[in-house]
Amino acid sequence: MDIGLVIIIAIVAVLFGLFLGFILSKATSKGENISNLQNQMDSLQERFTSYQSEVANHFNTTATLANKITQDYQQLQAHLAHSVETLVANDDTRAKLLVAIKTPLKALDYAPEASTPNSTTTPQSYSDTPKDYAPKVPGQIGTLAEEFGAKHD
Repeated sequence: MDIGLVIIIAIVAVLFGLFLGFILSKATSKGENISNLQNQMDSLQERFTSYQSEVANHFNTTATLANKITQDYQQLQAHLAHSVETLVANDDTRAKLLVAIKTPLKALDYAPEASTPNSTTTPQSYSDTPKDYAPKVPGQIGTLAEEFGAKHD
């Protein structure tokens, strides 16, 4: 055999070996990538489950505290009613105080169309709200008037 042919066969064998090694490394790294992704997914699932548990605990604690506030408020009302019964001599004053104590508190309503707590009128919508068309200086138009700032040609 000629030495040139041996060198060519050796080079082809080395290249073939490198190619096979590259293919095998890619095949095994895919398994590692899948394993890494699976580990990440398991970790995320564990964190999500832990978060759900924390949220449930938070709302359970909140409900317990709200119930305690309600019970304390009822005890305070009972104490005030008892105190009014025993300490206030005037019947009219006693009756007014007992009505005030037993009247439940109203929750504040921040809806845009809700009336204020002291208001006895029906709430107005924003379209019915009065506008300031009054001029700042006599003879001029108000700042909320449609013509304010408009130039007429």
